[in-house]
Amino acid sequence: MLELFGILSVSALALVAFVWGPQRTRAHAASLARREQALAGIFITNSRRFDGAVVHPDAAPRLLNVELVWGVDRFQALVASILNLFGGELDNVSQVMLRVRREAILRLKEQAQKNGYNALTNVRIAPADIGTDPQKQNLTVAMVASATAYHRAKDTLR
Repeated sequence: MLELFGILSVSALALVAFVWGPQRTRAHAASLARREQALAGIFITNSRRFDGAVVHPDAAPRLLNVELVWGVDRFQALVASILNLFGGELDNVSQVMLRVRREAILRLKEQAQKNGYNALTNVRIAPADIGTDPQKQNLTVAMVASATAYHRAKDTLR
């Protein structure tokens, strides 16, 4: 009887992870798409110089920073560890990295809009080392993003 309870418990947890994780991923992807659409008017480039900037006392260029730490759910971490045994690309981890990168860019754009800027240049996004779990139970992704916020010449200052 106790073994049956253990099997049912593990099966229930696996079912919840199998349903809940993808649902949260879809919800976040939809949120990203909505926010990207709302912030589409903010110009963004990774070049070092921005020739279209307006020099204005109320809108001097400003450095913006974003730091993100994103956890991968345990079900995805389990799948990644199993796939890692056989080699090959860990697609679920790659998808998380792409979502974290999109989130970092959106947070930079939100900061720029909040401070009255409409252009970002010199955008840099890099993974950060936050240490590793010795038991490899938690899979986390850390990113650091920075950009210089400007006001674009063709737009008027608000």
